[in-house]
Amino acid sequence: MQTIDEVHIAPLGFEYDRIVGPVRRHNVDVLYLLEHDDPGSGPAFHDDLRSELDDLEVSVRSRSVDVFDIYDVLGVVTTLTADHADDIVRVNVSSGSKLSAVGAAIACMATDATAYYVHPEEYPDRERLRSHGYEDDEVLPSTPSSRRRRTKSRSWTSSRTRTPRPTP
Repeated sequence: MQTIDEVHIAPLGFEYDRIVGPVRRHNVDVLYLLEHDDPGSGPAFHDDLRSELDDLEVSVRSRSVDVFDIYDVLGVVTTLTADHADDIVRVNVSSGSKLSAVGAAIACMATDATAYYVHPEEYPDRERLRSHGYEDDEVLPSTPSSRRRRTKSRSWTSSRTRTPRPTP
């Protein structure tokens, strides 16, 4: 008789409890951490996270992915979901970047994986900005089959014809 594993996929960013909480609650067997750049080269608390996950006896597997590239995340999540076709696959869309959340959510729409969002108990400082400045913007895919690769200069204003406003 084949066993069915509870498999979770979580982009690894600056969240700790939003990864550990669902692992505890759902008795996860396998957790894939989608890590930006080099797996293991993140902030110090990533080591603490791995240590706690080891204590929970979860099989933790890392995958290198560009968490700021929707298509890269989409590709990894759909591949992992296909690799676990006979298991329960859930994808945490709250633990990484916003772009990784979009890629993960689209991947879930295209597969049998279930996307979930973890609500935090609190935010550390609601008065302080979490980011600053403006670098660029990009068009998000409208469907899972939108396979156009984005370029850094492709923004929403360049994807449509702009009509000049009349001067008063």
